[in-house]
Amino acid sequence: MAFFAVTWWTRNKAKVENIVRVAWIVFEPLLFGLLGAEVSVASLRPETVGLCVATLGTAVLIRILTTFLMVCFAGFNIEEKIFISFAWLPKATIQAALGSVALDTARLYGETLLEDYGMDVLTVAFLAILIAAPIGHLLIGLLGPRLLQKTEHQDKDENVQGEPSEQV
Repeated sequence: MAFFAVTWWTRNKAKVENIVRVAWIVFEPLLFGLLGAEVSVASLRPETVGLCVATLGTAVLIRILTTFLMVCFAGFNIEEKIFISFAWLPKATIQAALGSVALDTARLYGETLLEDYGMDVLTVAFLAILIAAPIGHLLIGLLGPRLLQKTEHQDKDENVQGEPSEQV
């Protein structure tokens, strides 16, 4: 399905990008706002928060190490590998989208224990967004200028201004 979407989108790429951009502008605040409205910071249990932070720290460490290992053979230098590893830190859209699913499902069954578990899952998602996103964006802003270097790439067939070269 993705293959057909890409082949169709090559002609209509600008239209599709515009639709997705507008949809994201509309739905992003709703997605994160609804998640934040469900979690009351005052009602968070300290033991749950501690366990969530420990789980999040372990998951982030595994994500950083795995990302680093995945790009080891991709032709990047060590600075680029480090930057890519930390650039994956602030991904929070999935947590926001799926964090409340466990709580909603538990509410359908009407069991208190399941609702507690669902709230714990939602708390983990909430704390993942609250902790990982700002730290990740801060690291990207700090590490980017220090680790990445801007280089100019020019193919033999391309002109410096990006205009297509003439065929001889």
